[in-house]
Amino acid sequence: MRKINYFLYLFILTICIIPVKAQIISGSSGSAIEEYAVKELQRYMYQLSGKWLEIIPDSVPYTDPAFIVGRTASNRLIAELEAMGMIGLPDTPAGEQGYILKTIESNGKSCLVIAGQSETGVLYGVYGLLQDHYHVGFYFSGDVLPDTKQPFRLPVVDEQKSPSMYIRGFLPWTNFPQSATSYSWNDWKFIIDQTAKMRMNFILVHNYNGELGHNEPFHNFEYRGYLSRVWMPTVRTGHKWSSPGWDVNEYLFGASGFFDDYDFGSECALHNENLTNEQVFRKGVSLFQKVIAYAHSRGVKIGLGLDINLIMPDYQTAPDDPEVIAARVDQIVTDYPDLDYLFCFQSENVGKDTVFFNTWKKIFDGFYEGVKKRSPRTRLAVSGWGLNPVSIRSLPADVICAPIAHYSAEFESGDIYGEREYWGCPWLERDIKSSQYYYPYGIRLSGTIDSYRRRAPNMKGFFALTWRLTDAIEPKMKYISKVPWDDGIVSSVQVYREYAVLNYGPDAANEITAIINGNEPFASDFGECEPTRPFLPDSTGKTELAKAEEQLAVIDHLVNNAASPSARFRLYLLRCRIAAARDHIRLNENFEHYSLEDLTATMRSWTENFMHRVVDISTLGNIVSIQNRFVRNNYLPKEKELRKQQLVTGSSCGQVVESNNRTPRIISISPPVSHPVRQPLSMKISLLDDSDDEDISAVFYYRKPGSSAWTELPMTRKVKSTFTIDLPGGLITGEGLEYYFQATDGANVSVFPVTAPQVNLSLVTYRTPGTAPLPPSGVSVTANRIQWGRSGDDVFQYRIYRSTSKDFQPGLDNLVTYVSKETNSYKDNPEDFDGRKMSGKRYYRITAVDFHDHESQPSDIITIDYSN
Repeated sequence: MRKINYFLYLFILTICIIPVKAQIISGSSGSAIEEYAVKELQRYMYQLSGKWLEIIPDSVPYTDPAFIVGRTASNRLIAELEAMGMIGLPDTPAGEQGYILKTIESNGKSCLVIAGQSETGVLYGVYGLLQDHYHVGFYFSGDVLPDTKQPFRLPVVDEQKSPSMYIRGFLPWTNFPQSATSYSWNDWKFIIDQTAKMRMNFILVHNYNGELGHNEPFHNFEYRGYLSRVWMPTVRTGHKWSSPGWDVNEYLFGASGFFDDYDFGSECALHNENLTNEQVFRKGVSLFQKVIAYAHSRGVKIGLGLDINLIMPDYQTAPDDPEVIAARVDQIVTDYPDLDYLFCFQSENVGKDTVFFNTWKKIFDGFYEGVKKRSPRTRLAVSGWGLNPVSIRSLPADVICAPIAHYSAEFESGDIYGEREYWGCPWLERDIKSSQYYYPYGIRLSGTIDSYRRRAPNMKGFFALTWRLTDAIEPKMKYISKVPWDDGIVSSVQVYREYAVLNYGPDAANEITAIINGNEPFASDFGECEPTRPFLPDSTGKTELAKAEEQLAVIDHLVNNAASPSARFRLYLLRCRIAAARDHIRLNENFEHYSLEDLTATMRSWTENFMHRVVDISTLGNIVSIQNRFVRNNYLPKEKELRKQQLVTGSSCGQVVESNNRTPRIISISPPVSHPVRQPLSMKISLLDDSDDEDISAVFYYRKPGSSAWTELPMTRKVKSTFTIDLPGGLITGEGLEYYFQATDGANVSVFPVTAPQVNLSLVTYRTPGTAPLPPSGVSVTANRIQWGRSGDDVFQYRIYRSTSKDFQPGLDNLVTYVSKETNSYKDNPEDFDGRKMSGKRYYRITAVDFHDHESQPSDIITIDYSN
C-alpha cells in the first residue's frame, strides 16, 4: 500500500450519532450484486432507524454523512481512497471475498467505507457491518432486529476481513420432509437470500438415483429410449426410510390447516399424476436451473451430488455401462452448464472393497473426462460417508476431497489426504440414534468446534450436513457461517450464549444458554431413517421428565417477564420444543395405561407443541413426520382399541374441548425478502387457532418504505385456514415494500411479525431482464386434457390455474401447478385443493412464464365438467 505524508481524513474515536440526514454513495459502474448490496444497506438502515437514506452515484457530490459502497473498479471514491493509501483491500488467499469497513472524515462529513475486492466482497461487507456493528441476526428462520427503531448512528470501525475458508455452506439432505425434499421455488429463494446474509456461499444438493427406490428429480437420463420416472417424497408417498404415506386432510389436532392442497411436498413433485416421465423430469430440471441462476445472483455457488455407482434397476443395466455414463454426463452438462460443482459420491449402503472401488473409479473416470471436456467451469469433488484415502489417491490433482463425516459432529482434519484440497463436513443432526424432533442428541457442537480448530492447511471449504435449518439446529448453523470469518470462537458456550443474548435477550441469556447448550431433556433418539417406534418407557424417563418440568418453569418465568415482544415470541418457540419433549416422555411412560381422555389430551398437547414451533419449511416438515408416523401408526390404533373397550364396558368419553383463549398464530413460510421490480407478488399464510375455519380472517398491510400510511387489503381464503394475497406489479417499485399480516378469530387479534407495526417485514427489489411472454394461444380441451400452443422462444414454464368461478383471475389461491416449456398439455388430477373429489364444472386458465418469472396475460377460460 502506498504511504502518504499527510492525512485528509481523521478517524472518529467515538460512536458518532449523526444527523437524521445521510446518504449512500453507490458506484456508477457497480454490478447487479453491488446494486443489490446498496439497496440491502438502505433497507436495513430503514428497518433499524426508520430513516430512508438516499442513494446517490459517486459522480454526484455528497452533502451529508454517508456510506461509500463498492469496489475500486466500480466506485470512483473508493478508487481514490485506495490510491491515497487510506484503505487497503484484503490480499489473503480468500481475499476476493474479503472486505474492509472503515470510518473516515471527508470534507467535514463522517463517512463509512464498505469496500470489497469483488462484488460478493461488497455484499459481505454490508452484511458483516449489519451483523457485527448493528447487531442484526441473520438466520434461516428470518432476521432478528430490535423491537423498536433506534437513532441513526454511524459506528466507528476500522477492520479488514477475509474468510479462512473460500467455501462456506451447507448440505440440506434430500429424502425427509424436514429438508430440501419439500422446498418449492419461494423456499429456495428465501433460503438463498438468507445464505448470502450469513456470508455463506455454497449449497450442495444431493440427488438420489436408486437408493431404496428414490429417484429424485434434478438428475435423470435416457438409456436406449427409456427414461425412468423421477419423484420426490410427499405426504402421500412417504419416504422409503420407513415413513408411510398418509393424507394431509386426515391429519389430526388441527394440523391439516397448514396445508392448502390435496398433498404436500415440493411443487415439482405435486400434480404429476397424468404427466409423462419426461414431463415430470423437466419440471424438476427447470426448478433446479432457476435455483442455480438465482444463487449466482447472490454470490452463492451450487453443487449437485450423485451416488454415481447407483442407478434405478428398471434400466436393466449396470452403472458402469459406458452408455449410461455418457448419458448421465450429457444430462448434466446440457441442462446445467453453469453448475459450479459436481460431487461424485461413493454410495452409503454398499460394501466398499477392492471390487467396489475399482468399479466406482471406472465410473468416476467417465464422469471426470466428460465433464472436464464439455463443461470445464464445473469442478468435480468426491464425497461419501467418510472416505478411504487410498480410494482417491489416484484421482486427478484438481479433484476436491469433500466427504461428509462418518455420522458425526466431528470431522477429519484433512491431513490424511495429503496436499489434495479438502472440505470438512460435520453433521449438525443425525438421522439415527439422535433426533430430527428435538435437540440432536449425541451430535454436539463442541465436537465440530474442536475439529475445526484442528484442521489441516489443505482444508479450504467448510459445510455442514443437516435436514432442519432452524429450531435446535439454528445456533449450530450460525457457527458454521460465522467461524470462517471469526476464528476466535473456541467453545459451544460462547456460541450458544451469543445466540441467547440476541434471540432471547441479555436478561435471559445465562439461564437459556444452560438449557440449549446440549442440556435439553432427552425424549427419544428416534431418527427419521428408522422405523416408527412405539411409545415405550425408558429408564431415564422420570429423571428427564423432571428436567423438562424444571426447564419449562424457568422459561415460563422468562416469558412472563420479557419486555421484548420478539424475545418473548422466541422464548415461546423454545418452550414449545421443551414441552414437546416433555409430552413425548409422558407418552413413553404412560401410553399403555392411558384412558382415552388422557391419551387424546397428551397427544393433542404433543402435536400442538410441534405446530406452534413452525417458523419455516423444515419445521413444517416435522409436522408431516409426526403425523405420518406417530399419529397414524401409534395413536390411531390405540384410540380405536380404547373406543372398542368403551363399547364393551358401556363407558363414555366426552370429546376434549379447549376454550379459545389464544390469539391466532400466524405462520408465514419463506416470506419474501427480495422480489423483481414491477412484477406481481403473491404471499400465503396459515393460521393456528381453536376457532372454526369460517370464524377466522386475515388482512395484509403494506406501504412503501418511508411512508407513514398503511394500505389494508383483505386476504383470500384458499382452503381451510390458509389465506393468500396477490399484489399487482405496479405496487412493487424500486423502493421495495414494507408489510405485515393481521389475523382475527372475532375475539382475538394477532400480527406477524409480532413487533408489527413498529418493526415489520420488508423486501428489496431487483431488476431482471426480459418482458412477459405472449399468452398461450389455441387453448382447447379433449377428454379432460387441456392443450395449448407454444407462446414463443422466451417461455420457460407454463402455469395452470383452476377455479369454480367462470370469470376468475389467476392468483395464488387458484394456482394448481406449473409445467416446463416442453409440455403443451395437461390433465388435472380430479381432486380439489381440500382433497375432495371434484364434481361439477371447473374453469382453467394457462399463463406463460419466462426464466425470470415475467408472467403473461392469462389464456382464454376452458371449462371441464367433472360431473360424470
